[in-house]
Amino acid sequence: MKKAIFIIALFAFSIQSIAQNAVPSPATLKKFNKSTTYVVLDQSMFGTTYNEKIKTAMDVHWKITPYEFITKSQYNLKRENHNASFLAKTEVVFKNDKQKIPYQFLNLMMGNISAQVTLMPDIANFPLAYTDANDDNYSYKLGMILIFMQNHIKTLEENPKLTEKTIIKYYNNNRTKIHDKTLYILKEELSSEMNTINKIKTRYPHSVKIVDKATIEKAITEKDENVVFFHVVKPEKESPRKERCYKIIMGASDAHLYYWNMHKISEKKPAGILPQDFKALSK
Repeated sequence: MKKAIFIIALFAFSIQSIAQNAVPSPATLKKFNKSTTYVVLDQSMFGTTYNEKIKTAMDVHWKITPYEFITKSQYNLKRENHNASFLAKTEVVFKNDKQKIPYQFLNLMMGNISAQVTLMPDIANFPLAYTDANDDNYSYKLGMILIFMQNHIKTLEENPKLTEKTIIKYYNNNRTKIHDKTLYILKEELSSEMNTINKIKTRYPHSVKIVDKATIEKAITEKDENVVFFHVVKPEKESPRKERCYKIIMGASDAHLYYWNMHKISEKKPAGILPQDFKALSK
């Protein structure tokens, strides 16, 4: 992720910081592996769904470090512990975006002895949604996102030469491996140019289905090795602003990352999965 200003999205308080690209140094990864991970719960009146889902997802899927759930107040006391790691939902505003549009990310980061969030090393991050989106839009995917973060850490440990500039290319090299799987897509994730199976097939001749959230959740629950799914972050309403649209493909059984892309929304590139995405996936 490019450098951005982010705010810990606990709603009862906010903290500005610089989010580093999630390619930490070997020394930082070594320290993380010895840490306890503190999962910061959402303190807002709307945080019930997220808190329930992240607790279940951590209990089922988190294997890499010991963990505890904490409140905002506990986080404020613990964040100066440079041997501790923290998992928190964050609001991200990118420095170069003139309109300062906020996005929700899930961030995994190390504490810092100065207690300044600006100096907390970023271990991994993942875009969840726009800040005004309902948690239900992504909460059923939290288990897969946690598995991806752990896989990402192992990938970096096994490939120490990967950098901020090469990590996305590394993941996108997996894209053709989805050709023998079925690609699940939500109707609302598609751009107007690609909103039917027939239109998709003009660019992507492999197995694809337009499904609902329950079908994707079922594939995740059943660990269906034959299914991959899109995770798309885009505004829920059309807007003339040059907002970001993230497009990610993950495996339903193992959270393997097959595709990661982002475009700025414009008249020529509307929100959602574009013809260019399907063309790239078919190669």
